[in-house]
Amino acid sequence: MAYKNKYYNTDMRCCYGLSVLEYGWQRSESKHRYGPSIRKHFVLHYIKDGSGIYVADGQQFHVKKNDVFIIFPESLTWYEASIKDPWEYWWIGFTGIDAPQLVAQTGALKKCPVVSIDDGARLLTVFENLRLPADTAYNMNAALFSIFDELSIRLQQKQS
Repeated sequence: MAYKNKYYNTDMRCCYGLSVLEYGWQRSESKHRYGPSIRKHFVLHYIKDGSGIYVADGQQFHVKKNDVFIIFPESLTWYEASIKDPWEYWWIGFTGIDAPQLVAQTGALKKCPVVSIDDGARLLTVFENLRLPADTAYNMNAALFSIFDELSIRLQQKQS
């Protein structure tokens, strides 16, 4: 494959309400595709740059820089980088009893799993502070809570 990728996967779950399972970063080449696949956990993607297509349960979404798309458990999904403007993105996969409620607080729904934000600087900082590949489970979970905090703040600003 001709893309750059950093990836971490852990089987250690330190928090019962919310636990990070995986996270990573990728810069894709034109038309690079992942899927179709069905996951048993949530995966949140933040597009740092570029654009592409995300398909979830047959619904197609065009996503771009500063968009967040969420893969819901048990959804059939695939996504593909743009031909002219392939993306660079971060992702974080997670599970836990509190995960559905936290996802809902971002404004993302299974039928509309894409959230656009005006300024992704803080979100990008959170992702870039993850220490790939040797991070601690505590820092990964703290980062995930910071991501949810930023997304809920952005949602409140849009609703005001």
